[in-house]
Amino acid sequence: MSSSCVARPHSTAWHCLQSLSNCYSVIHSLYSGFVGAPHFRVVAKLLGYQGIAVVIEELLKIVKSLVSI
Repeated sequence: MSSSCVARPHSTAWHCLQSLSNCYSVIHSLYSGFVGAPHFRVVAKLLGYQGIAVVIEELLKIVKSLVSI
């Protein structure tokens, strides 16, 4: 937060809010399409061994049906 936002909270509150919103938008745009290894690690941890086996089995069914078309 800039020093002008702290010094005059009433006169610059809207400006500070817009600045924070712009910062959030820029950061969000950098990561908006990202799905990577950290996500798969968490999913694997949540599902456990049996859950992963079920997911792989279902994926194989889908692939088989797409290949046979």
